[in-house]
Formats: sequence, C-alpha cells, structure tokens
Amino acid sequence: MEVFGVDSVLAEELGVKHTSQEICQQPELWHEVYDVIKNQKKELQAYLEGAYADVDKIILTGAGTSAFIGLSARRSFHNQVGIETQAIATTDLVTHYRDFVQKQESVLLVSFARSGDSPESIAAVEHMSSYVKKCYNLIITCNEGGQLMRMNAEIDNYCVLLPSKSNDQSLAMTSSYTSMLLAGLLVSRIKEIEAVERQVNLISHYASEVINKQAPKLQEIARLSFDRAVFLGSGPFSGSAKEAHLKVQELTNGIVVCKHDSYLGLRHGPKVVIKQNSLVVYFLSEDKYARQYELDLINSIDRGQNPIAEIIISYGSVPPLNKGYEISFGDREDHIDEDFLTVCYIVPIQILGFYKALDCNLNPDSPSKNGTINRVVQGVNIYSQDK
Repeated sequence: MEVFGVDSVLAEELGVKHTSQEICQQPELWHEVYDVIKNQKKELQAYLEGAYADVDKIILTGAGTSAFIGLSARRSFHNQVGIETQAIATTDLVTHYRDFVQKQESVLLVSFARSGDSPESIAAVEHMSSYVKKCYNLIITCNEGGQLMRMNAEIDNYCVLLPSKSNDQSLAMTSSYTSMLLAGLLVSRIKEIEAVERQVNLISHYASEVINKQAPKLQEIARLSFDRAVFLGSGPFSGSAKEAHLKVQELTNGIVVCKHDSYLGLRHGPKVVIKQNSLVVYFLSEDKYARQYELDLINSIDRGQNPIAEIIISYGSVPPLNKGYEISFGDREDHIDEDFLTVCYIVPIQILGFYKALDCNLNPDSPSKNGTINRVVQGVNIYSQDK
C-alpha cells in the first residue's frame, strides 16, 4: 500500500506512517462519524432538548486545535438551535471563567477533546460545573480511556465517543480535528441528521479527490522557499484559518512562522507581514456578500508585496484572479453548506504541512525535535478554583 506515493513500510521507517494514514483515512472516517451520531439520535436528542429548555447559553470549548472547532461550529449551533453560542477555549475558561458566565446562569458546555486528558479540558468542566447554576456537559472525544470519559459519575453529561481510529497518534491533529468538527455540526442538526447525510457524502467525495489528485501540486508548493505563511478565513472559515496556521507551524517545528486573520482584519496592520518569502492561503466563502470583501483583498495583495505563492481554496471555480494555485472542491452542481465545507477545506493544508515537514527534514509524526510541544500538553498546573 502506498500513501502519498510512499510505501507503507518505508513510511514507518521515515516516521510518516501515522500522519499520512490519518490524513488519508478522513473521507472514509467521516462516514463512520456520521453513523455514530445517527445511531445515538434518540438518546442524544433527548439529552440536548432537556439542556436547551434550561440553558441561557452554549459554550463550545477545547484546547489548541480542539478550540478551533468551536469557531467553525458556532454558527451552526447558533442558527440551528436558536440559543446564544460562544466559542471559548478551555485555556481561557480555566483562568477567566467568571468573565464569560454568571453564577445564576445555566450553560451547555460542549467539550471537544482528542485525548480527553489535557489538564485544561478537565479543569474547564470542573470549574464550570461548580460555578454556574447548572452546567450540562456534552463531551465529544476520540479516546475511550481519557479522563473526560471517566467523569461520568461526577457531572451531568452525555459523552459521544468517536471511532477509535479518529484518535490520532501523530503530534499534529488531522483526522481527530475533522472528525470532532463534523460530529459537532451533526449534533447541532440532530433533528435533521438524515437529511444532511448527503452533505457528508459530498465532502467525503471531494476530499478524496483532493487527496488522490492534488497531492503532487501541494508537494510542489511545499518545496518553495517560504518561511512564513498567512491564512485568511471569514465566518466559519475563521476556524479553518486558525487551524491551518497552527498545523503548518506545528508540522514544521516553527521553521515556517504562521499567522491567521480575517480578510478585513488583515488590512488593519497585519498585512505588513506578507513579504516575498510568504505563502498566502485564502479560504473563500460561499456567502456572496462576504465574498465581495474577500475578492477585493485578494486582488490587492500583489501590489508591492509579491508573495512567493498564493493558494485559493474554494467550492467550485472562482473568477479569474491570476493567482498561482487553486484547490477547488466540486463544481457547485451540488449544494454544500459552508459549515460542512469547513470539514474538508482543511485537508489540502494538512497535506501541505506534511510535505513541508519533509522539506524541512523533519519527521511529520513527531516534528518537535526538542520536545517543545507534545501530543498531550505537559507541565500545566491546575490551581484550586477561586470562588
């Protein structure tokens, strides 16, 4: 078996086995995630309806990559459920939980966690559960043995355990991220889950096309001599941009320094980081109103900045922009909601980061040579809650 043109035995010797497999398994894995959520529809819907009838707000949380899921899923919860929804990282909730909630409030805390062992993930659940009037906990995790899964008897919760192969073994999360993001979107639409199966089928098909046909193009881009990258996304794609910036930065051990922003936000100062040694990646909206601002910004970049390469990631073809690279999902004959596009839009960046790690002579499975970052965060002290 070959993955990205590398024999599986050689892949293991090179230290690329897990990352390559975890990227490539995603289209198939998403079908399994759909089945997990659909098979729990009755129980899950009952728990959520009880929570929705009582809570004042929904908070989507996680640490690191898991925190970015909330940025992409927030709109779906807000629009589908009709309750104020915020995306707040556990790393903020642990230290400043009183800035986000009132003691008299009831909250649904949706925790996304690959391992379920991050100290902040545990502490966020404990702090919120003991501080607010009532805290309902929906836990979406990839690890059956994680601490969050073992808290069942201590808190009011419902746990969604995703397929075991979503529990990435690589340092950088790939299939864990997309699986939990998809699960979150499906949970937000649990009442109509049968109707959105076609969306899952489409994003799976289009991601397979990118993996099987676009990898050589992304390898070509990775070989360019950029040492900084800027990722732009608006609306639900703000989460995609943030995850993309971390993914490439992690996989290259900081050799490529990355930044993320919105299209309009970039104009207010951050645009100066784009130099000739920069890669710029645009996640393009399907929203016609938002896209006007995005195209304006894209057309303005070449004037005096001249980045080494630009990539436009879109659904269907885009107007001629005279840019170097375009990664297109589908042809717009089939409707895909923007929320679901966030699941597959990150795949080309995962592939790019994989190849850039190799270009930097790093092991994609464990690129942090000096152990600066770890698969599960180390060295975090959790202090007694200040009430």
